[in-house]
Formats: sequence, C-alpha cells, structure tokens
Amino acid sequence: SEISDPRGTMYQAIAEREYEGLITNRLGIQSIPRVQIGQTLFNSVKIPRENILGNKGQGYKNLFSGLVAERCSIIGSSLGIAWLTAVSGLIYTNLRVQFGRPLYDFQGVSLPQAQNFTELMAATELGFKSASEYNKTVERKHFDQQKFVKYNAAFSSGTKYLASHLAHKISYETQQLCGGIAFTDNLRIDKALEVAKVQEIIGGARNIQLDLVSRAIKDMISLL
Repeated sequence: SEISDPRGTMYQAIAEREYEGLITNRLGIQSIPRVQIGQTLFNSVKIPRENILGNKGQGYKNLFSGLVAERCSIIGSSLGIAWLTAVSGLIYTNLRVQFGRPLYDFQGVSLPQAQNFTELMAATELGFKSASEYNKTVERKHFDQQKFVKYNAAFSSGTKYLASHLAHKISYETQQLCGGIAFTDNLRIDKALEVAKVQEIIGGARNIQLDLVSRAIKDMISLL
C-alpha cells in the first residue's frame, strides 16, 4: 500500500513461508506462555496473483469488515473470564472459614463482590445487545450503508472496552478478596487475570475503542 493513501491502496494476500525474502519468527506472550504470535518480515517478497485475496483498496475492506465480529467474540470471552473469577471467588469466600465465620459474612468481602456481580450482569446484557445489533445488520445486509457500519463499530467498541476492562478488574479484585490461595494454581483466578490483561489489547487497545466511541458521540452532537 502507499503511505499517502493506505486504505485506498491496501492489498490482501497469502504469503507462504517458503517465499524468498520472507522471514517468520515466534514471539512469546509472557502473560499466557502457551500462546505465541508470529513476527513476519518482508524483504522484496513477490506474491503470485493467485494468492491475492483482495486487490487494490479491497484489501482494506476485507480486513476491516471482520472487526465488529472480532470484537463481539472478545466481548464474549471477556465476560466468560469475568464470570469465571466472580463465581470462583463467591464459592471460595463462602466455603473458607476465618475467625469462625465464612469470609463472605464480612462486609469487606461481600460488598465488593456484590458490586462486581451488579456490574457484570449489566455488562453481560450489553454484550448480548451488541451481538444482536451486529446480527441484525448482517441479516438485513446493511453493510453498504455507512451509518450502520459506524453504529456497529462504536457500539461494539464501547462494549469491548467495558467487558475487557471489567474482566481484568473483577479478576484482580477477586484475587485480593480470596487472599494468597488465589495466586496459586489451586484456583483459576490468577490464570484468568493474566488472560484478562490480553483481552484489553487484542482487537484494539482500550484507547482505540474509546476513540471510536468518541467519534460516534461527536457525530451525534453534529446533528443537534
């Protein structure tokens, strides 16, 4: 693609590893050691025409057409992480006895968990709404209308920001409420916390999501 017009000149193609000039490396992710991503370096690589999936300009459209669906899947996995840690913490604090009483009997433990569940239930409803709005756009084939594209982009971005941020917040706070055992593999909370950090980055970091929401708000203000 051309620097002066990246969107209008972007191609999409499949580059096979044996191509001359193509170098691939593995990059580890410390938060989730079992997952690695690929680093791809291009040095005058020639792509045959049959490997081109999107011609000039179409490559950008192909790439970005799947972003809302990607965000919806991240919303789902973020909510799953949040529910995992919230429920794990609830079970543990009701079973763990300290000072002759279950931990959950102390307001310093029960009230933060009640807040977490309240926020999580609201975020879950928003997640379902985001997915249903995207599904309606797909079923009605409205992707050729810019207003629906922008609406879905902003809605899914805001929800992705909220769900992924909440997954990290609930995992961290639940770990603190459960105490030292939550830092071990006896519970799944610590592993969930590490994965939650990644949820906030994949599909676009937090400020990218907020920027898309901010643009949508600015568009609404311009209509007043």
